[in-house]
This record gives sequence, structure tokens and C-alpha cells, in this order.
Amino acid sequence: MEQAGRERLKAACAGRVLFDEPLARHTSMGVGGPADVMLFPADLDDLARCLRCLNEAGLPMTPVGNGTNLICRDGGVRGAIVVLKDLRDLRIDRETGERPPVSGTRPGPPGLEIQPRRESGDPEGAPDYGRPGDGVATQGADGAARESRRETGEPAAGAGAGADIPGRRAVSVTAGAGVALQALVALALKEALAGAEFLAGIPGSVGGAVRMNAGAYGRELSDILTAVAWLSRTGELRQTPREALT
Repeated sequence: MEQAGRERLKAACAGRVLFDEPLARHTSMGVGGPADVMLFPADLDDLARCLRCLNEAGLPMTPVGNGTNLICRDGGVRGAIVVLKDLRDLRIDRETGERPPVSGTRPGPPGLEIQPRRESGDPEGAPDYGRPGDGVATQGADGAARESRRETGEPAAGAGAGADIPGRRAVSVTAGAGVALQALVALALKEALAGAEFLAGIPGSVGGAVRMNAGAYGRELSDILTAVAWLSRTGELRQTPREALT
């Protein structure tokens, strides 16, 4: 890459920018030759700026997460590798008395919506939130895949699959593309949220898991996915409902 192009990339991106960087330093298997450029966006806005700059320069772009189980050729990769590992926003956004509506096309708050389950120590008369794995769940991700929502389809106590249960609370969690799956599982465990148990033990990050539809124990991410919010090559935020994904 010519020096002028390098300077434009460094000026546009707030995160780290590395040139001719060996991918072996960034993969769990320790393999891979040099990439022409590696970008590490600091946040979603920075990612949008990086994408716009790459698009204007006509450079091909490949997004990656934490480099888990990623095999790269010794000859390296031409163009830009956009590493989403620093997009690690993970927080509970909302807890309401009913499930919030899910927008079909307009970007909304990212999140993981899962129903808290009743514990043995709950006060008498507390709502029975069903078994672990019941309820509504949403897996969210910033960056190329920023948001997702979907019912698990598991039958709750006394209800059909996917039914709305009066009195259930909906909890929305924001999880960036770089969030480790085990960090997400740990948060769900800490907050007594059911629905994402099958992700326990799966390496990698939320963004990669959404991209490859990760799963285990007869479950997969598409079971709890309802929509994905993502950035276009020109840095525009868009959202696609699960039904439109292929």
C-alpha cells in the first residue's frame, strides 16, 4: 500500500492500525502470513469511519473477531483485516414487565432478551419463569452483526412453544461483536437469565458466533436470533430480521 493511503487510514481510524502485520500473532492457532493492513476499531463509530475510508480507497475488507480457530494462509491476506475484538460493550439495558416490540427493519436497541427464571428461594407467589432455556432470548452484537432477537421456541410451564407469558420480565442485554461468548454466558448466569446455556464452552466471540450460527447440544444461535443490526461498506447502520437472513 502506498504511503499516502496508509496516512489516510491512520488519520481516519481512532483504533490501532498495523501494516504488513503477521496474522499468526492474532490467531489462536498461531498461523497466518502478513495482512496488508489490520484495523482495530475502538467502537462502533470508529468502525463506521474505517469502513468508509476502506470503501473510498477501494480496498477489500475481511472482518474477524478474536481469531479463534481461524486458519490463515502463509501467503497472507490482501486488503484490510478489520478486527472487531475491541467492540466489547456488554451491559443490561432494560427490564420491563412485558416484552418490548421488535422492529423489523429499523435499527433499535441491541440486546439479548431472556426471561428470568424462578428460583427456589423466590418469595411465595412469585411468577414461575419456567425452566432454564424457556422464554425469550436475544443475542446482540455490535459491528458487522450488532443486534439480534428471537424467542427460543422452548415451551414454558403450561404454555405452548413461543407463547407470551403474562408477568414475565423481558431483559435486554447489549453485547458487542467482540464480546467473548463465555462473558455473555457468565452475565446470564449471574443475572439468573435462561436461554443461552447451550453457548457454555463454545470459544470465540458474539460476532463470529452469529456469522457461523454457532451451536451445541442440539441448539444453535439461530434458535434465539430474531434480527441482526450491521454496518454497510459505507458505514451505514442497517437491520435485517431473522426471516430475511440466508
